[in-house]
Amino acid sequence: MPVDRWRIVAALKRRWYWILLAACLAAPLGFLAGTYKVAYKIKLTFIMREASPAFAAGLVGESYRPQQLTLQTLVNLIRSPELFRFIREVSPFEASG
Repeated sequence: MPVDRWRIVAALKRRWYWILLAACLAAPLGFLAGTYKVAYKIKLTFIMREASPAFAAGLVGESYRPQQLTLQTLVNLIRSPELFRFIREVSPFEASG
């Protein structure tokens, strides 16, 4: 049975506000249903400790000492949108935050 695409477009054009209203009502309901359906949450505890040298000696005979990051730098890193984007890309699980 052939379908007239222009009739479908005209019907959608005439009743666009109903589609918008349905989407605005369904989106929060879908979000709440999805939030309550997910049963797993992960809580992480970060422990800040001294970084150990990776090599015994550098080029001039000194041992390698990585730069120590401040607590605020670590907090900014953990909350960075780039980190969340990267985790979302590589993780099979959903990252929130």
